[in-house]
Amino acid sequence: MEIDEKIKLNKLIRKYEGNNSFILSLQKQLKSNKYLTKVEYKNKNIKILTDKQYLVAEEIIKNENINTKL
Repeated sequence: MEIDEKIKLNKLIRKYEGNNSFILSLQKQLKSNKYLTKVEYKNKNIKILTDKQYLVAEEIIKNENINTKL
């Protein structure tokens, strides 16, 4: 998965307002986990989840018909 896709999914995860506990736990991780991998992108440090977490989150978001436009 490319870094651009991960950044787009991070934005979707942070904006998520549903009640899926997995996505809510990812929100919490992105907000407060200091052990996540950080990647420098356009002079910013971006927190990155694992590829498996992104794949599952993407599937959940698609299944819930969330508008994926940013």
